[in-house]
Amino acid sequence: MSFDPPEPDQSPSAGQYPKPRSSTAAYLRSEPDSYALEPTSSEAGSADNSDDARSPDSKDKSSVSEFDGSGAVIELSEAVCVINQFPALAGATLSIDEGEIVLVRGPNGAGKSTLLRLCAGLIPLTSGTGNVLGHDLSDSKRRRLLRRESGLLAHQTYLYDQLTVEENIYFWAKANRVDVSTVDPVLDRLDLGGRLRTVAVGSLSAGQRRRASIALMISRRPRLWLLDEPHAGLDQGGRQLMDELVGHAIAFGATVLLASHDLDQATALATKTVAVVGGHIEEVEHHAP
Repeated sequence: MSFDPPEPDQSPSAGQYPKPRSSTAAYLRSEPDSYALEPTSSEAGSADNSDDARSPDSKDKSSVSEFDGSGAVIELSEAVCVINQFPALAGATLSIDEGEIVLVRGPNGAGKSTLLRLCAGLIPLTSGTGNVLGHDLSDSKRRRLLRRESGLLAHQTYLYDQLTVEENIYFWAKANRVDVSTVDPVLDRLDLGGRLRTVAVGSLSAGQRRRASIALMISRRPRLWLLDEPHAGLDQGGRQLMDELVGHAIAFGATVLLASHDLDQATALATKTVAVVGGHIEEVEHHAP
């Protein structure tokens, strides 16, 4: 996800974050911009993309994004990322506008996951230039701020096996200063309500763990969705739900970059496809609306 993992002594304990007493109805009235719920036509144009749970008056001004919706959400030029002395990206150039759904395809080891992690602010740019949501990827402070506005659904879950589903989501919501009242509707939308919310993550099936990871990301309402094999581990209903959630996010002004080997389903979602080969972006294909 788009956060800094806690130090070992900061790991949460069971029961640390009790369920808040907020209703789904109250959430729907106060938070119409939730990516977890289908927008109405009147709501879609009034989304507030802030992911900070504090009031505007108390908000840390240094954390406010400089991205105003104009220009590209992602702008890379000859981007190089060297990991363990290997150029995982070797001169990638890419431009993605707000509201696009861009599919990244390519063989294993081509650099797809590295591209997503770079755009999440999780790895440094070795050379070239990069700007995501107004944040310069060559600046470590700006990369940290970018993590608050982007959400990465990766192979790693970032979930604690010993905690319940709701304890995990509440912990990360608080860690990212997100209003925890957003959690309940998200859990319900991902079919993780009822008894499943109180089940330890270590006891969940692979598909349920994937849904919990998706819930973690959505609860933060990121402006940029970075999805690494988003349909992996999901049954047919879960795959369809993932597609619906992407569509809802776009309706609220988010942008989606996804890497997938499931080309049939992912291509049906995408407005554009880019091919990554050997750390380079070789081609760009635009899809008819």
